[in-house]
Amino acid sequence: EHRDEAAPGAETLTIPVWHWEHLSRSSIALSKLSSYHLFEAQVGELFSDEIGSNEFRLYTLPFESDELDEKLRLTSENFTQFIEDKFSGKRPRRILYVSNTGSTPTKLPMLLSKLSGNKRESIAGDNSSTVSNNSSGNKRESSAGDSKSNSSTLSRNSKKALCCKRRDKFTCRLCDYYTDCEEAQTKQLEAAHIYEIEELAAIPKEERHKILEAMEIYDINNPLNLITLCEVCHNFFDEQRIGINTESNNWIITASIMNKISQTKRPYKVFHGKTVGFDTIPKHVLAHRYGRFTAKAHSREVMSIESGGAMDGKI
Repeated sequence: EHRDEAAPGAETLTIPVWHWEHLSRSSIALSKLSSYHLFEAQVGELFSDEIGSNEFRLYTLPFESDELDEKLRLTSENFTQFIEDKFSGKRPRRILYVSNTGSTPTKLPMLLSKLSGNKRESIAGDNSSTVSNNSSGNKRESSAGDSKSNSSTLSRNSKKALCCKRRDKFTCRLCDYYTDCEEAQTKQLEAAHIYEIEELAAIPKEERHKILEAMEIYDINNPLNLITLCEVCHNFFDEQRIGINTESNNWIITASIMNKISQTKRPYKVFHGKTVGFDTIPKHVLAHRYGRFTAKAHSREVMSIESGGAMDGKI
């Protein structure tokens, strides 16, 4: 993961660049001798899928800012100062964004939609319950502040869920289920939480915002904490029968579902070892999830051995 800071005496620095509207992320090399027009062209090439032939602009925002007025448009006139600030490590650190609206953005990027005030106590990020149907037709509910919830389901039609799905091109990141049908995109694809609602619910309300800040996601429904999965894969992901190995960057399928059939009509064993490729998800969040996955798999294995059965959770 690139850090937006230069080592002493460094002549180049690799910095992250985020798309303002889509939240896709890339990285770009910044040199002390970089010219604005070359830098702008490189950013345009990096985000060609999102930008196309449209006009785009570059902006910076202070890290963790929730004030739209603090945005600063990056131009040839202030680019030299931008370089100097980056290499000097000036605070507050400003994050670089590309926007293809062709006009001044009127809303903060979803990345910075942190919870505040009373809403910070809400696990789901709003004041209402979120409900969805799983593959068996039963309802899964996650209400704000409900410590009994064991689902990581986010309301399918919420803005943050749609932002996640759009970023992932309306495709399940595990089984590759895809649909271009708008209704099916809403009903059959879900935004799954990596840092889990269930885990956050076990923490006293007054401590939850500290945990989210420590994880650098600030909001349990931040798209940085979400991945797109079909409803079948999402159920297995919630049950810790599917995991993400952050060391090998591969999907891990437990033995218990190897022969289960996915939404794309293929057995889950064919996805074991598949490369993950989550460029926008913080690695420490994925690593935390993998720790819970391995602990659960080990627990299943121990219980199976003690009961004299097969190793259901063996990886």
